[in-house]
Amino acid sequence: MKSRKLLRDLAKQRFWNLYHIAFEEAEKGNFQRASEIMRSAFKIAKKGGYKVPRYAKRSVCRRCFVPLIPGRTLRVRIRNKGIPTVVRACLNCGYVRRYPVASVEGTEGKTISDEAHGPHREERLERSGAQRDKEAT
Repeated sequence: MKSRKLLRDLAKQRFWNLYHIAFEEAEKGNFQRASEIMRSAFKIAKKGGYKVPRYAKRSVCRRCFVPLIPGRTLRVRIRNKGIPTVVRACLNCGYVRRYPVASVEGTEGKTISDEAHGPHREERLERSGAQRDKEAT
């Protein structure tokens, strides 16, 4: 059991070391090298049983594994038609990813999966509806 935890900790350390090196390479403009480093970092994490955090996954293109740096390798747009959505496009390969933005009060800036589907959802929705009713009167 200890060896499994040790392996996971080692995979975590190696992942984050490679992650930072890949971002440094991408900032220098060496996107091919950054992509190779990032791909190996994700392989190490997977083999070591380390669950990569969501923010780390979202900072890398899912298609070409280039670190996403706004303005250099990433274009961010906000669409307000229908459901407000953040549209992120990789400037290296053109991969587009869309993230819906929550419309429940008190959750500005968070995605729907972060807040709206958590525990006590009905209570939150009732509270936000009651607050809107008080503000309207």
